[in-house]
Amino acid sequence: MAQGITICIAAYRFAAEPLLASLAPALEACPLPCTVLLADDASGGAFTAAYDTLPAQFSFVRVVRPPHNLGRAAVRNWMAQQAETDWLLFVDVDSEVPSPTFLSDYVAAAEGADAIAGGTAYTDTQPGAGNLRHRYGLAREAVPATTRQQRPYARLALNNLFIRRASFWRAGGLDATLTTYGHEDTLLGKGLEQMGARIVHIDNPVVHTGLEDDATFLTKSEEAARSLARLCRAGKLGPADARLIAAGQKLTQLGLGWAHPIIRLVGSRQTLRGLDLHKLAAFLEAYRQP
Repeated sequence: MAQGITICIAAYRFAAEPLLASLAPALEACPLPCTVLLADDASGGAFTAAYDTLPAQFSFVRVVRPPHNLGRAAVRNWMAQQAETDWLLFVDVDSEVPSPTFLSDYVAAAEGADAIAGGTAYTDTQPGAGNLRHRYGLAREAVPATTRQQRPYARLALNNLFIRRASFWRAGGLDATLTTYGHEDTLLGKGLEQMGARIVHIDNPVVHTGLEDDATFLTKSEEAARSLARLCRAGKLGPADARLIAAGQKLTQLGLGWAHPIIRLVGSRQTLRGLDLHKLAAFLEAYRQP
């Protein structure tokens, strides 16, 4: 396994040029050799044609394609299998790199670590600023490293994760059975915890630029809550792994698992508290299903 970094970017119908342009200065400053893989996960049509033009604009990127659409977890496993370096860096295509020292900061923090989480940032001027997704990101995701380090495995996010390739596979990689949205990173964090991996959180964020509208974000959040309930029912995650599981199981134990329609009705769709209630309702609904 060669010394270096493979930057893994899963792309599905989202323009990659802003991310690649922002990544270029960091690549120039990085002290280790870097490979950039962009996996077009069967986007089709104009997006596939656009991805084909990327190597002409950015000579450092290699566009790769799995044989068919794999989905969020499996396509990242597939890229990790293609990698020939000892470090992986997962970055979502709807992100941008704000600092030219982005990669060198990871290299400086790598000694003795199995994985390093850099975090996520948001700006006041980005498209979608002020909507529910933006407010959620500022409140729940743009968290300083000192806070994230208090729960290093539970606060692990797949976007902007720098991880040893060997540690990624020792933890089981990403659960490819997850075909719906959400919580592949929660399971990875659990696997890393079980193997006793050393996780370091630092302040080295990417800016999340792909903000969904409120209705889409609510739908995806409820989908993720249902995924979490199924993982809980399968015994893969428990109340110590996610606060939503703890809350859902507590209500179920109190005999209130039936109350999901009422919880959904009282939760405003425009507030973070209302979003939490909709997620709780979706969890309870899925958790009760046989």
